[in-house]
Amino acid sequence: MSSQRTILHKVCVALTLLIVGFIHVARSEMFTALADVERILHVEKDIANDLREYIASEEARLEKIRKVADDYESHSNEGLSDIVHHVGHPVNAFLLVKRFTLDWKNVEDLLKNDTSQEIINRINGHQERFPDTEDLGGAATALLRLQDTYEIPTSKLALGEVGKKKSSPMTANDCFELGKSAYLNGDHYHCILWMDEAIDIYENERNKTVDKATVLDYLSYSLYLQGNVRHALVLTNELISLGNVRPALKLTNEWLLLVPDHERASNNKKYYESLIEKEESEPGKRGDSGEKVKNERPTDEYKRSTEFIVYEKLCRGEDTHEIPSPHTLACSYNDNNSPFLKLQPIKQEVVFHDPRIVILHDVMSDSEIEVIKTLAAPRLQRATARNIVTGKFEPAHYRISKRGSPRIYTTVGDNGFRCTPGGSPFNVVKLARSTVFDPKKKNTQGASANVQSYRTSKGMWLDNFDHHVVDRVDRRVHAFTGFDSETTEQLQVVNYGIGGHYEPHFDYARNTPAEKHTFEEFRGNRIATVLFYMTDVELGGATVFPTIGAKVFPKKGTAVFWHNLHKSGEGDELTRHAACPVLVGSKWVSNKWIHERGQEFRRPCGLSADE
Repeated sequence: MSSQRTILHKVCVALTLLIVGFIHVARSEMFTALADVERILHVEKDIANDLREYIASEEARLEKIRKVADDYESHSNEGLSDIVHHVGHPVNAFLLVKRFTLDWKNVEDLLKNDTSQEIINRINGHQERFPDTEDLGGAATALLRLQDTYEIPTSKLALGEVGKKKSSPMTANDCFELGKSAYLNGDHYHCILWMDEAIDIYENERNKTVDKATVLDYLSYSLYLQGNVRHALVLTNELISLGNVRPALKLTNEWLLLVPDHERASNNKKYYESLIEKEESEPGKRGDSGEKVKNERPTDEYKRSTEFIVYEKLCRGEDTHEIPSPHTLACSYNDNNSPFLKLQPIKQEVVFHDPRIVILHDVMSDSEIEVIKTLAAPRLQRATARNIVTGKFEPAHYRISKRGSPRIYTTVGDNGFRCTPGGSPFNVVKLARSTVFDPKKKNTQGASANVQSYRTSKGMWLDNFDHHVVDRVDRRVHAFTGFDSETTEQLQVVNYGIGGHYEPHFDYARNTPAEKHTFEEFRGNRIATVLFYMTDVELGGATVFPTIGAKVFPKKGTAVFWHNLHKSGEGDELTRHAACPVLVGSKWVSNKWIHERGQEFRRPCGLSADE
């Protein structure tokens, strides 16, 4: 408030000097002509009006800032009352990222004046914690992925309706920015869906949040370009489809009504009219203005494959294969002849026979889960992939998961966490993005494992000496699998992000030049996988096996176990699996991969190569 008085004082002083200067210049004539006095009165009136305009402007600005503060306070209170459910909703997550990227510029503009500089400086101190444009793009891409995988209508997603969960509805501007993000990625399919939704919401908004002409610009051009989706988005003049020319022309005309002198709109109008004229002149190509807009989802060769189609169906909970008869499946207690399990055998449920996939119930307690999450959370990093050409690990958009190698600890704290000589737990774990090969490449000859978009999660690795709980989990894995734990990897902890997923892949390294040496440091290939679920996931997030049609939904405290290799050591291609996008909620998992060396007598070769 004091800063406001300061600026008002400065304005008043400046205006007073202006008046005094004017009177001083006119004083020699002022009393000889009443007109001059009258002129001063008019100046005084103008100054009063200017001051009131300034006050009104400041009050309006402050009212806007007050509304922003109220909105932020209301939103944060709502979210903090149930963080997991609030942030777990993909629309809430997208809008939160947008709030501190695109929308933040508007707040800065409101604050940019002398009275607010102190506030700006304080707020700038927080900006290093703001999401950036990459975060916004990732959130947008995730939202579009969820829309596709779970076949959510655009209108429902815009209303924040995901299953039985609701979030704040999206504004026309929110929809526009989502469509624009798709447009900038060359995705005209989603651009059309969201620009069209932006127009619908715009028409019903009392306080307009977007410029309609700008929306029409993107929408009309994308409608035109979408005629080529069936031809693999090859944009050539010869293959331009005329299917969307009339809708594009209609929108362009509407655009020109708003901005009559818009040069590009005028040029588009002429071009669309010439294309329609050409179409009308060709036999069998006459149409009408009521034709349905063509807009097909963009897909590459892999996304048109049977595997990917089955993967998405399984994620939606659909059955794609003949389901094994319940009579052939079984639930049982199993101590696996381990002294560790004699008093408390494992509850196991066989969900598939070939390959044998087993759910192990209640194998990780809530307290153990919290310890592992506490160890991992501060240092989660984004996933990496090995570049097959350079051999180096590089950031990968497809696997936002992170891993790390812990440093050597010297003491154990009262809480059981190992500490550095300085006494600080957790944050000494050095993490890097985890690595995978491109799952789209069943044959990795010449395949690249550079930045892709088939996995989004974050993760890190924990060694047994990081905490006694990690060591206990390792011993438990040894007990219920029967494998020697000397050749197991560290416990990988993973937290999936907005729409977090991992498309179909193998856990084992295939016998190709690109992969066959991957696990030499671990003494052999990955013979088996143990996947622990550390949270319940409200919607989505299933582990699915597209080749056999099996699916397992996350349940906190359970684990899934399967063998990746036949007894002969050859990879079992039926174990190709995927992590479905997380629709609502947060998904934490941990993996324990077991390697084949040292397991020769625990799982000896069979009588056939496929056994």
